[in-house]
Amino acid sequence: STGSEERAKDIIHKGHKQFALTWGMMMGVQMSIGRQFDFSAKIYGDMCGDSLKVTDFMVVDKYTIPLEIKDMSSHFKFKDYAPLAFRNLRNFWRVDKYEYMNSICNPDSSFIEFMSNSKSGMYFFISHDKKYMIKTLKDYECKFLRRILPHYFRFMIKNPNSLINQYYGLHRVKMPHLNRKIHFVVMNNIFHTPKPIHTLY
Repeated sequence: STGSEERAKDIIHKGHKQFALTWGMMMGVQMSIGRQFDFSAKIYGDMCGDSLKVTDFMVVDKYTIPLEIKDMSSHFKFKDYAPLAFRNLRNFWRVDKYEYMNSICNPDSSFIEFMSNSKSGMYFFISHDKKYMIKTLKDYECKFLRRILPHYFRFMIKNPNSLINQYYGLHRVKMPHLNRKIHFVVMNNIFHTPKPIHTLY
């Protein structure tokens, strides 16, 4: 189709059916990036990834995060896939870590749900400043991205002007109220451009 066709969007606020999930995403990413701050001088000094090892792409950091639900102490679980590889990619693309955290992890700001016609039936979320998109993934999509990640990494480093989507993080969240684990990827929003896009195909 052509023209600036408006897609259905919904602001996720407290009480929204997706609020707990998006809150878990925010808190998980915040803990992940915060941990990288703590160890940045020791572990994440390399910018272009020349010192990355094959095993760095297989690392999975796991977190258990406290959660308050109806006056009951609980928790949710969060996984951070290949954090060193994605940290190097964000550095390569000059993504400011503080701006990234403010966009993705700010609890005072809401995500916007992007109701797409994706064939996979997964959800899209847009950060409040519209700089980043979050897409939930099916298990096989997550496994596929993890499998090709070393090749993707090398290609993007060698082709800095590529129009392929830029992936900034791959994660998994498991909330107490969910019957399944949710994988999601953070990526750039290709519609966030210096000049407005007038025609979509």
